[in-house]
Order: sequence, then C-alpha cells, then structure tokens
Amino acid sequence: MAPEMMRTTNKSGLKKLFIYIFIILFCKPVFSAENVNWILAAENFSYAKGYVQNAVSEGSAEMFPISILEKLNKTLERNILPDEKYQRQCYKLRNERQSLFLQLSGEYKKRDTLVLNPYTDKELALKIKEQNKEIKKVQDKIAENIKKQKEAEVEASKRMELIYSGKLDTQEPDQSEIEIIKTFIKNIFTKDENIVTQENIYLYQNDFTRLYKPSESAKEAGYTSQNFIKEMMSSNINTLITGVISGYGDYVSVAVELYLYPAGEKIASVMEIGTIQEADLITTSIANQIVPAITNAMPVLLDVNIFPDELVHESMIYIDEILQTSNTDSILVESGVHDIQIVCEGFKTVETSYYFEGNKNYNIDVTLEKEVNGYLQINLVKPLLGDLLVNGEYADKIDEKKSQMKINGKVILGEFLSENGETAFFYIPQNLVLDSNMINIKPKPYDREKNIDKRRKWMYASYTLLMVSLIPTFYTYGNLVNEAKLYNDGLVNYSDAIELQKRSNIFQGISIGCGVFFAFELVRYIIAANAVLPQKAWQGNKDDFEFYDFSVVEETEESDKIEETNNAEVTDAE
Repeated sequence: MAPEMMRTTNKSGLKKLFIYIFIILFCKPVFSAENVNWILAAENFSYAKGYVQNAVSEGSAEMFPISILEKLNKTLERNILPDEKYQRQCYKLRNERQSLFLQLSGEYKKRDTLVLNPYTDKELALKIKEQNKEIKKVQDKIAENIKKQKEAEVEASKRMELIYSGKLDTQEPDQSEIEIIKTFIKNIFTKDENIVTQENIYLYQNDFTRLYKPSESAKEAGYTSQNFIKEMMSSNINTLITGVISGYGDYVSVAVELYLYPAGEKIASVMEIGTIQEADLITTSIANQIVPAITNAMPVLLDVNIFPDELVHESMIYIDEILQTSNTDSILVESGVHDIQIVCEGFKTVETSYYFEGNKNYNIDVTLEKEVNGYLQINLVKPLLGDLLVNGEYADKIDEKKSQMKINGKVILGEFLSENGETAFFYIPQNLVLDSNMINIKPKPYDREKNIDKRRKWMYASYTLLMVSLIPTFYTYGNLVNEAKLYNDGLVNYSDAIELQKRSNIFQGISIGCGVFFAFELVRYIIAANAVLPQKAWQGNKDDFEFYDFSVVEETEESDKIEETNNAEVTDAE
C-alpha cells in the first residue's frame, strides 16, 4: 500500500506543478490589461447675471476651480459601472455609424454615376450588381453596428439590475484543478472583464493649475450638446467641473456642477456659501461633496447586530451623526469612510470609523456594556497646593489632599496643576474606575521640558568629555605598546617603560570615569524623557471613601449670599 500511495502523491504533485507552470507561461500575456486613466478637468467659473465684476472677481473665477482641483489631487479611483461602459461603447458605435453612413453615401453615388459611362447594357448591369454588393457590405456593417448597440444596452441593463438588487457576487466559487484548466482553455482567447472595474483618476494635464478652456462655439451649444461632447472626447476628458459665482455683500455663493462624458449628463450639483476670506473652507467642502460622484461610489450594505438581543429595539444607530430609522437591521450607505455610533441608555456608547468598500456586505457586531456611574475620590499621598483636572474638567476639591469626581467607567486621564503653573499627569486604569473607590497618586509637578533640556545638555557634555578623553588615552596606549616592543628587544630601559605605563593607566582611568559619567547622564536623560508619561494611579484604602455632597454645600452658600444681600438692603433702607 505504501508504494501505491507514494505514486499517487507524486502524480498529484506533478499535476499541480504542470498547472502552475502552464498558467505562469500562458496566463500573463493573454490576460494582461491596458491601464486606462480617467481624466478630471475644470474650467474657469462664471459669474451670475448682474454681478459687478472687478479685478478681484476675475481672480476668484480662476482661484475657486484651481483650489477644488488641488483638494482632489490625491489617489482616487473611479468605479466604472456597466451603464458608463455602455455610454462609451455607444459613443464609439455612433461615430462608426456616421463613418459608415458617409461610406454608404459614397457607394450610392458611385452606383449612380455608372449610367454616365459608355457601358453596354450587359456591362452596366454587371457593374451595378458589383456596386450593389459593396453597398450591401456597408449596409450589413451598419446593421451589425446597430445590433451591437442593442445587445450592449440589454447587457448593461441586466448588469445594472444585478448591482442595484445587491445580487452581484464578486466571489468566485472554489474550483478543482481540472476545472481551472478547462476554464482556462475555454477562455484562453477571451478577455475577462469584470462587471465593475476601476480606473485611476488623474487631473487634466496632471496639473491642478491648468484649467480647460472650451471653444466659444462649444460653450454656446451647451455642456450636453454633441459639439461639446466631441470636444471633451478629443481632449480625453471624462468629467468637467463647472461653476457659477454670485455675491451678496461680504458673502459669496459658489454653485458647482459636474458633467460626465461621453454621456453628456450632469452627475452632481452642489452649493456652498461663505465669505471670500473663507474660500479655502468653501472649496474643501465642495471637494468633499463631489468626491462620491467623481469616484462613482457604490452602495454598501451594513448589517448591524447588537448584543444582548433585548437591547436591539432600545438602541439608536447613528451613521455620520444621522439617526437611522430603518425598520430592518440592514442599512444601505455609500462606499467610503463612515462614522458609526450606537447609543443605548444605561450602556456605554460604542463608536467606530471605517472605510467601507463599495458593492460589499459588512457585518458589524456590537456588544454593549453597562455604564459604571458613581463617584470616585483621589487622594494625594503628599499634600500639595493646586487643582486636579480630570478629562479636561476640574475635580471637586474636598480638602488639600482629597478630591471627588463623577465617573462613567472609562479610563481617566488626569493632571495636577500646581499654583505656580507646573503640571504632573496621571491616569487611572479602567479596572480601578469603580463607584465609591479611593485612588492614590503622588504627583511631582515641575517643568519637564526644562528638565529634559537640562539633562540633554549634561548628556552631550559628558559624551563630549568622553570623546576628548579618548585622544590621550589612545595616544599613550599606542606609545606603551611600541615601548613594550622596544623594551623586549632591549632597546629602552625599564624606568622609561614603567613611566609610560603609568601615564597610559592614568588616562585610561580618566576615560573609564568619563564613560561612567556619560552612562550616568544618559540614564538620567532617559528618566527625564520618560517623566512626561502619565503616572499610574494605584488602589487606596476604600474605607477612607466618604461621599461629599457638593450640591448641598452650593445651596447653603447660595442661601447665605441671598441672606447677606437682604441684610444689606435693609441697612441701606435704614
């Protein structure tokens, strides 16, 4: 059995090796695809009727589109859907039909001119028959062209239905080795084209400062006219950004429209308002709004699963700060980065931000945790004059050592601020953030930046001293080695060699001391640098916790103030 099993394994290995070699040798040249670029351009913006133009307004008409293109000058890809592919194919077929029609017209004219030649009836009939064959060829080409367009339209419609219905499955089923070979041989000369493809987006002439200037005739005809479409296609422009500026007082309104070619249709229209001083904010907002239209962002289906199950109907889901009111667990959004927030009363809010790629389903599983509400007290091991800031807010001070704060179960980042402005950071880990808990800290407020700078200077000074000390050390040690050789050869006396050895030992000792000094200062510098990290708080004595109700104190103080005011009024009246 063992030899047979070994033979079977060897055959399987050889079969896999043959498959891999076959695919490597033949797949790459057959299926290599040409890189296609998708070109984005913009033109000078125009002004609304009645707007008084000046030198500033002329500059703004150029500044706004350039600034928008600059914001879009980043790595972007456009999803090319079947309907856009069809528009491109339709444009090519339409141009081909126009060419064939001109050719057909020429063939008819050739046939009509045959009667003017001195042919016999038999020769004329033969010539007309031949010419009719040429006419028939052109007519067949036109019919084939129309047939291709109809087929392309039906195919594009079917594919778009697949996309919009969410039934498009981009995952290929697992195939056996034999099925891979069969599929490869069957489609060896067939170009594999995905339903949705991506093209890199580039700016017109690869320069955001270069604006496109259409001809006057195309401008008059309009952005959706055939004249304008031809001009766009001849310049290899896929989308053109246009805009109209209007102003009222100190405010300007910028209305931007995007036109897609060769379809010649408007794909986006946005407007932003602000002062001319806020031009950068205006163009940034416009660029962010038109990115989905430029990239042709495809929808994404989000399945939000909330645990425990009994909290599903009590939870609120926010996407990009918009409450989702869908009755189903599935939410349809555009592809791109989205901020998701799940809120439920009595439980911690869950937030996340993620880039969702189009035409895919995403499962989002959220387990809600109960909020930890209550009060926690912080005890200073060493009394210091100052205030405690916890998560950016002042803690309630009980006395010089103890402060109280409200908690919600999250990690606490705090800061002790001394009276002279020096600080010390600390943090309380989540496992210690408990109701009625006592936490100890020992802050050391001082100017850490100044201390780090001081320790850095000392470290550099010690390093310099070490380097300088090595010069005489190496010099004397080298002379000692040479003197030792001369002494062994009997060329120098003992006293000279001993004297040189003493000097070498002294300088070596100095270098060793400088090295120890440098190591000491290096450690001090590292400690100073690490001192910027927040100190970790530790567990205190829980029995020392004694809740202090500040609301009662505030009410008492407020009533005392009112009483003092009333007494002052009575005194004034008297």
